[in-house]
Amino acid sequence: TAQYTQYVFNMFAINPAVAGSKDCIDVHLGYRQQWVGFPGAPVTGWATICGSIRKKGHSYHANRQGVGAFVEADNTGAMGYTSFELAYAYHIQMKQDFFMSLGFFAGVKQEKLSLGDVFADDNSDPALVNNGTALVYPDITPGIWLYNKTTWAGLSIQQFLGNKVKDIGTDTRLTRNYIVSVGHRYRVDKHFSMVPSTLFKLSPGSPLSLDLNVMAEYRQKIGLGVS
Repeated sequence: TAQYTQYVFNMFAINPAVAGSKDCIDVHLGYRQQWVGFPGAPVTGWATICGSIRKKGHSYHANRQGVGAFVEADNTGAMGYTSFELAYAYHIQMKQDFFMSLGFFAGVKQEKLSLGDVFADDNSDPALVNNGTALVYPDITPGIWLYNKTTWAGLSIQQFLGNKVKDIGTDTRLTRNYIVSVGHRYRVDKHFSMVPSTLFKLSPGSPLSLDLNVMAEYRQKIGLGVS
């Protein structure tokens, strides 16, 4: 699955329950190139859009629904995928300024393997017999999101169904990825805030991935941070 250098600017890409948490139509475009100059280096591109829907005349600060869409293409060496996901989320007002949202992505994913880019010591390996693309559906990602104006915490599980990928390799399956994100905005004075945040990503068979971020904000318009 794709990695994001600055996930903190697009939480919707990692958790579908974020859809509708802002009182606006939220649009993001992203492109990431990793290990520049190395053959087969990861390249990722994505686009997201989400927003809230509610009855006319009802306050934004009430139970509401969120919807969105997410398109992504990721290539790493001989393997890659393209996915299209739709999102739905329902936001429940727990307190005056505290919400819990439950949501999910549902869509399709096209996995691909180009054996022309594979250099193997043993070309008789049965895992290298199949070549081409495979359509995987439904691809489901559930998520939960807790938030208010200054704090957020969320959990999502990518590739939740562990779908089998036909026609690529032998007994190839999508692996579940567990993503936990937490952050808080500390008000320093009238204009400045500090926003520390973290993201944990765990996939069975892989080491734990950890992102730590600290960002200074000026009027929530300009940010400077380290990661």
